[in-house]
Amino acid sequence: MQHSIFTKKRLALGVTLAVGMTSASQVIAQGDEQSIEEVLVTGVKGAQISAINAKRDAQSIIDSISAEDIGKLPDVTVADSLQRIPGIQIQRTAGEGATVNVRGLPQVRTLLNGEQMLTSGNIGTAQPDLRDIPSQLISGVDVYKSTNITNKRSGLTGTIDLKTWRPLDLDEGFSGQISAEHANGVDTSAGDPSVNGLINWNNGNIGVLISGSSSEANLGNNYAGANEGGIIPSNDWGNYPAGTELWSAPHGFESFNRVVERERDALNAAFQVDFENGFKLTAEAFHTDMVEHDRKVGLNISNRWQTLDWLTPTESTDTGVSNHWSGGNWVSTEEYDVNALWVNSFTVNRTRESQSDHYNLELDYESDNWHGKARYIHDKANFLSMNGQSQGDLSNWDDNNTFQLAGQYPFYPADIAAQYDAARLSAEVGENGGRFIEPNPLGYGENPQLHLDISGNDHVWTGFDTEIQGGLGAGNTLTDYMANVDSYAIGAFSSEGNQENNAENEILSLDGGYDFDEPAFGFITNVDAGVRASNRESEIMNFHLFSDFYAGNGASNPNGCAAQWKAIDVVMNIPQCTAGENINGEFQAYTVNRPTRIDEFNNVIFVEDYGSATSGLPGVWAADPRDYDDVVTFHNTVFGGANRVTIPGNTYDVELKEFSYYFDTNFEFEEYNVTGSLGARYIETEINVRQNETGEIQAYGDTALDVGDVTNTNEYDDLLPALNLAYRPSDEMTFRLSASKNMIAHDLGTYGGGLVINTGACEDLTIV
Repeated sequence: MQHSIFTKKRLALGVTLAVGMTSASQVIAQGDEQSIEEVLVTGVKGAQISAINAKRDAQSIIDSISAEDIGKLPDVTVADSLQRIPGIQIQRTAGEGATVNVRGLPQVRTLLNGEQMLTSGNIGTAQPDLRDIPSQLISGVDVYKSTNITNKRSGLTGTIDLKTWRPLDLDEGFSGQISAEHANGVDTSAGDPSVNGLINWNNGNIGVLISGSSSEANLGNNYAGANEGGIIPSNDWGNYPAGTELWSAPHGFESFNRVVERERDALNAAFQVDFENGFKLTAEAFHTDMVEHDRKVGLNISNRWQTLDWLTPTESTDTGVSNHWSGGNWVSTEEYDVNALWVNSFTVNRTRESQSDHYNLELDYESDNWHGKARYIHDKANFLSMNGQSQGDLSNWDDNNTFQLAGQYPFYPADIAAQYDAARLSAEVGENGGRFIEPNPLGYGENPQLHLDISGNDHVWTGFDTEIQGGLGAGNTLTDYMANVDSYAIGAFSSEGNQENNAENEILSLDGGYDFDEPAFGFITNVDAGVRASNRESEIMNFHLFSDFYAGNGASNPNGCAAQWKAIDVVMNIPQCTAGENINGEFQAYTVNRPTRIDEFNNVIFVEDYGSATSGLPGVWAADPRDYDDVVTFHNTVFGGANRVTIPGNTYDVELKEFSYYFDTNFEFEEYNVTGSLGARYIETEINVRQNETGEIQAYGDTALDVGDVTNTNEYDDLLPALNLAYRPSDEMTFRLSASKNMIAHDLGTYGGGLVINTGACEDLTIV
């Protein structure tokens, strides 16, 4: 029923300059008479050897990626690099890697230089979202597929440890690198510049490093298929005569052009001091910042939540599969006749802004036998997601068009009626001068009769060139109406499904260990132990934007009646808050949004390219999605207010406190070629949750009232043992066995999420 196609073609040119950084295998000149005691292999081959050695020497099951494997085209994010590892699955958004699974499951921990990392993409979830972390700032990645007790945290299915560059790991003296790339999108017609660089200095004891990355990307991802209304059984709202055949009946079909624009910046700074007595101090900061505009513009053809018999199959195949509603069979439909109750353009823009900061201060100690580390972490993250959208309605609300409310035009107070030509006003006048206003006189006036063929790879539409009644007069087709910008009125403005998340995380840990010169008891090679305390506080807020209408002008509330949907078909007659006046002795409610030309408050664009997934659609006028890059300012300008109204079931605070101890031993049975580790971590957890209570649905939207708070505290303890074994019958072969018990906190919505109410139109609904 749907086709989604990623269409990003690019021609890339990259330039890299490096100073003082080894980048190729060392070559020994012929005739060199000095003896060679060691050959250092670096560059690509050295990186591969390093990754193989890390995997072979680790006690747990691990895969590694080195710096030479990261940041290459087409790698943009760390997730793009991780897809190279067996057992890793990534999900893309507009063609770039974002979320990561290990062995198909999302319960994965993300570490940065060995300690838990809080990013803007996983404030409320365990699954890492790495779209805001550029691959160029990462020197290596370890993926643990079994539990390693010495890791500060482990995921249920795996642990990802990202490693940044540190100054004392590079050659002495000054070193630096800068790389630039430019990609040109053929379909998006936009250039994508990217630059990253690194500057490092150290004298063997003191080092300073700064690395940064900045990039822009324009990613195309067109779509043709069912819209968000879903797919439901056909015919009517549940009254199916026995033996009735059923087919899928989407609420509507959409075809749109989508471009995701991302601006991504990141900075890493590190300072190190080696005191030469076994102590080393490291201080570092890691910052990411991303702004993303996800812009969609296209055409919607739907039944406008009215009936389910708007689709009539003309070509279909009996599947032989019975449906439980009527006992008849399902049919697979290849072609539909479409009684289009609503044809409109639409514009959607979701802007996401994310920031995260990671600060690390650690003191390491290492001698011949002893080693230890004291570490303090402070993380901050913020995520803001704002939606702005509008619909360009082509209907004129004529009697022959099903899109009509109660057989009349919308009603408005006198001051609004005075803004329109008298020819658009009805003869009836309310007691305060209110008038009915013809909403869109140049729109079409009957339901378009279209045809859809989905038998092939594309959605193929026909019927737009058939003559149709309407305000443009005889001889005009739906294509003519779609090409005429004066035939559009705004059906609705809205800003829904917005979210703002904030989180902070503090961690303090102490670790120590001892390496035996000779194995203790004949097989224990070293022991490690540590203690760790962390406190994570997260605030999750989901909300819609409401605006107030008719304050002091017919509204029952002095501040006006608040509306989520600023629509031309939302009538203010709900007892919570009414707005209107009497006409002919009866109360007549006002409509929320006055008749508005599509270009009255918006810049408009003519869309002809819907992508290769659909054909037969004429061009359509739509609001420019860039108008909603700052949707709060837009709503304040147009409606005089943009009030956040929380969705109580999805708004909550969670505080997660953990205190843990661990003990781990490494052992070796040399005569059997067996090595391994055995240890356990004990975790004390306290969770404090504030939930919002859900009340009745507010008028003129689908948002429930927030009627109070509920707070809860839960405490539990876990003992998590882990065993890793490796059997090496030869230098070329290793067999591994891992057994462990693990624990990871639920996604925060499981603790804080409350009652979520779904609403829908129920006119003509028969309950049987």
